[in-house]
Amino acid sequence: PAKFVDFRSLPWNVTRLDDNAMVLDCAEYHLGDYQWKGPYSVLAIKSSLDRHKYQGPLHLRYVFTAAFEKAMPTELRLVVEGYDTGGTHIFWNGQQINTESVCEYWRDRHWRPIHVPRDAFGERNEIEVRAVSYRPADLAAVDPNDRTGTEVESLIVLGDFSVEGL
Repeated sequence: PAKFVDFRSLPWNVTRLDDNAMVLDCAEYHLGDYQWKGPYSVLAIKSSLDRHKYQGPLHLRYVFTAAFEKAMPTELRLVVEGYDTGGTHIFWNGQQINTESVCEYWRDRHWRPIHVPRDAFGERNEIEVRAVSYRPADLAAVDPNDRTGTEVESLIVLGDFSVEGL
């Protein structure tokens, strides 16, 4: 038989061993016309663009708010999976982020953390990813890059902060 144990009364010592991670998996988007749509899940955006065989510019906007109870984090990093440094530009609250200052990787060799300058983030945060050229997936293609087309990915914010669910 199962035994119920109330862990709330036990002493807990918790030590965080790594930075916290916040996944941003919903975004607004526009196709170069500045008519923002959404927010939608990034999977729904990719699916719609591929279904319509869209080719051209794609801008994604991820928006989140942050409440800092003690102090603002001293450092944040933005993890972007497999972005094209030549054809993709990233802006945090209007400030272009230097994508060349990328660390080696985080957790996966395709997840590349980018340093976010301290003066770029605040309580309301808007991250815009501007891809010069979106290519739809072509499932009949032989080349694996053509099969997947341009990826539309979630972003991950890493740093010394706490996260509260909705």
